[in-house]
Amino acid sequence: QTGELPFDRIFGKPFYNYLEDHPDDLKVFGEAMSSLSGIENPAIAAAFKKTYKSAGIRTLVDVAGGHGSLLATILAQNRSLKGVLFDLPAVIARARNDRHVTTQRLARRCAFESGDFFESVPDGGDAYILKYILHNWDDENCVRILTNCRRAMNEKGRILVADPLIAPGNHREWGKLLDIQMMVAVRGKERTKKEFAELFGRAGLRLVRVVPTDSALSIVEGVRAS
Repeated sequence: QTGELPFDRIFGKPFYNYLEDHPDDLKVFGEAMSSLSGIENPAIAAAFKKTYKSAGIRTLVDVAGGHGSLLATILAQNRSLKGVLFDLPAVIARARNDRHVTTQRLARRCAFESGDFFESVPDGGDAYILKYILHNWDDENCVRILTNCRRAMNEKGRILVADPLIAPGNHREWGKLLDIQMMVAVRGKERTKKEFAELFGRAGLRLVRVVPTDSALSIVEGVRAS
């Protein structure tokens, strides 16, 4: 009724700030995300290999990629691919010591960069993947993130958004449950194909296709509008 976030009102602070102040809850949240990733990351990596192996992508930038488990899974299946793991400085500092990305086989192909995606992202990528990122934010902030990716990517670069895609109709699906969670906890939401297309358009991008995966997530692909 008020537009105020229920979580902020009840707990007196934003969701992620609360987790930082409550290590036990942060641990549970992290374990839950890792459990989901164990199912989703192989599915996304398989779809990436099938769809983009011959697409001329040499460098993949994982935007807000955490400790790099998704990027490491994709790199392991695409031996000629190089990766850039990008996140906040504190996250990247932890990621450098994380087993997913520091094995000798992958470390030579994975660079680490830190920063704030509301300000900029690493330049020179052929593709920028954002898994469970845009669904955390309202439209204005999503346009800002996507615009920074468009500015940074190579001339023929691609944006790959890995999020649930809300299908037409009133069928049961994971994305709708997650949409309710976003409404309660943060200022984000899950989106339809039309809503993604509108976001892309506002950021100077054009939605070219949706790539399904063997998980609840799809890869929504965008390129420069002109």
